[in-house]
Amino acid sequence: MARLHHFILKPIVVLLVVLPFAVFAQSQDYVPLTKAEIGKPFRLRYVGLLHSEHLISSLPVGPYGATISRSGDETLVVSGDDKSHKKWSFQIEGKSPAFPYDLYVADLDRNGYKDVVLAFPTGGNGLAPLTHIITVMFDQSGRPIPFEADGYSEHNESGIPDLVDMDNDGKAELIYMNFDDGYWITSIYKAANGRWERIKGRFGRHNYPLYTRFTFRPNHKPVIPKSNRHPYTPDLSNLLPKLKGSLLSSDVPQQGDPTLWIRTKEGKRTVCKPNAWFGSFAVLVDDQNGRRIGTISANRQTIRSSLDKAASRKYTIVAYGQRRKNECSPELIWVEAKPKAIMIMLK
Repeated sequence: MARLHHFILKPIVVLLVVLPFAVFAQSQDYVPLTKAEIGKPFRLRYVGLLHSEHLISSLPVGPYGATISRSGDETLVVSGDDKSHKKWSFQIEGKSPAFPYDLYVADLDRNGYKDVVLAFPTGGNGLAPLTHIITVMFDQSGRPIPFEADGYSEHNESGIPDLVDMDNDGKAELIYMNFDDGYWITSIYKAANGRWERIKGRFGRHNYPLYTRFTFRPNHKPVIPKSNRHPYTPDLSNLLPKLKGSLLSSDVPQQGDPTLWIRTKEGKRTVCKPNAWFGSFAVLVDDQNGRRIGTISANRQTIRSSLDKAASRKYTIVAYGQRRKNECSPELIWVEAKPKAIMIMLK
């Protein structure tokens, strides 16, 4: 029986190794860019593997550096001080040794502060994302801004091939690919001032996003989708708000998508449902004590508490990103925790 058990497990292990590589290779077969257009890899400094049982105590990021600590069994906390010596913290999921983070530092937006870059495998197969890339960039105040992208990128000690410098300006671009309605879609995100801008329109030699038709052999030719096809790529950017207003109430269940009831700046009531499946939804809270960032993959209770307080105290909120087509499905809710009498909207 032991020999039979070993025989069964061996093909399973092989499949787990081969399938992610096969999907990565398939996505690369549809990149509609030449090596010259992709540019040079963005230089990252590799720090090491990070997971719940192997903590890296400190990082040379932000104005004064950061520390990493464990909160409970499932949450890691990256924390430090901003330029004014106010505290900031960022929660991430505590990965197991089987799916650790590759941890890097780099000044992605060239503003003088080193940023945090994390990449980890999802264990997905088929067309499910194989990799998540998390960045924590620092704005001019020295406070962090989170961003997370799912995809098919490789990552190792040499870096992340999808993080590049396409226009040779010293700032990072992220090549992001997803598959929808028979097309591979290639989008470009550009780092600037602590945030990621999704390029829409002309950049280099192309207008983005680019579409390549799925075929049974490698196909790098960009095309215009047929009139009866409507391929969609999510907007993961955190530069331009999707809406501003106040949170009326929220529901953050133990599993599944949160629901947010929002009154917009224009007085319209709307319902937003962040997509929890990707685990990339985050809530950022700014107050007089500093900045705190929670992610739904790390700790739903943190998300729940932050949203409950925002609703009860009528704080201004700003929503960024759109995961689902034609729906309010933000990737980031930014809470300005200021008294109503001096409440201001983010620019």
